[in-house]
Amino acid sequence: MQTVLLSRAAPSTASSSTGAFSRPVERDAVERIVANLRKRYREEIFALRWDDDEKKLVDEVMLWSGAMTWIWWRDGEPVSLQGTWPVRPGVFSCWAFGTDRWPSVVLAMTKHSRRFIIPALLRARFHRAEAVALATHRDSRVWMTALGAREEGLRRGLGRNGEDFVGYIWTPQDVLRWR
Repeated sequence: MQTVLLSRAAPSTASSSTGAFSRPVERDAVERIVANLRKRYREEIFALRWDDDEKKLVDEVMLWSGAMTWIWWRDGEPVSLQGTWPVRPGVFSCWAFGTDRWPSVVLAMTKHSRRFIIPALLRARFHRAEAVALATHRDSRVWMTALGAREEGLRRGLGRNGEDFVGYIWTPQDVLRWR
């Protein structure tokens, strides 16, 4: 994997084995991804929000995005977003979502998570990173486990219409044992 620095805050990553690459967040790319979300990600994301307003979602992604947020591209098209941001001291929220082309970039995202995101969380002295997946979304749950997350348990009725979610966590002990 080759790393190319596009800005001081957010490195871009290219993977010659997958053809996918990432770069810092750009509003038009976020808008394109959100407008073309995979059905399962649309269900999952909007179940955790007050409404189904795509513009508000884009605005919030732009507001919170920083050095730990990436857009993944394939063939000149923005395919997915991936990021982590602090929610409390030592605690980070991890997330990712994308379009129907998600499978074309997921291998690069997985490698990036293992080689960059997890070591960055360790350097930041995190004590917990967390994510949730809609309980019915098996592929999201399998991916988080592949990234070294541990299932924390069912969060019954967490969604705005009573949807069940499953919580996942990473701790330094889990990550160090897994690496």
